[in-house]
Amino acid sequence: MSQGLEVYNDGDFEEKVLKSTLPVLVDFWAECACPAGCSPPPSKSSPKDYAGKGQSRQTRHRRQPGSAIKFSINSIPTVILFKDGQVHKKFVGLRPEKDFKEALDAV
Repeated sequence: MSQGLEVYNDGDFEEKVLKSTLPVLVDFWAECACPAGCSPPPSKSSPKDYAGKGQSRQTRHRRQPGSAIKFSINSIPTVILFKDGQVHKKFVGLRPEKDFKEALDAV
């Protein structure tokens, strides 16, 4: 993963996510939806494992509704793995980080 999570907005979603040459995990989240003690966003805790192999992006879905509507974000948190501009896998609800790592390893 890239160092840390980068934040995107609806204006740069196509450039940063859909046109990326690397797989991209996008974390759609909202402060009010995350209970105390929930897990960190995908791959934030171990970005060095995927340096040069993938990226992680994050957005607050209520501030960037265009992407949330386009990809049918109905529950928070939702994480989508994009590869070659397409949805490769969608994770809804809290998931262990190993689920994201397994999906990235598969692509």
